[in-house]
Amino acid sequence: ERLAVHFCETAMSMATLAQLGRAVPHVHSLDIRGNSSISHLSGWFDGRIASEATIPEEEDIIVLGRYSGITKTSIEDTKRVHTQLAKNLTVILDGKGTGLAIRRFAKLEKS
Repeated sequence: ERLAVHFCETAMSMATLAQLGRAVPHVHSLDIRGNSSISHLSGWFDGRIASEATIPEEEDIIVLGRYSGITKTSIEDTKRVHTQLAKNLTVILDGKGTGLAIRRFAKLEKS
């Protein structure tokens, strides 16, 4: 569900991000902080589609992108290209958003 490749600037590229999308398509929280060579997320979504995995179209996706090359314009472009898959995409580009990438699951008690 979570993948962190933050501050791996020498190892991360747009092609690597697309390969990660294909290899682990069920990631909901992606931490790519500090990777200035990552300028958009379309390749990651392309990789997820290419994986042929069943991906819910309206799932919430959180990307921590501070100090990356991602801009508000590139986020809008990704949402325009991947209308359904990126519908609930939230990208944090600043210091805000503390705790947003933490998914909490409620325990169900047996009666």
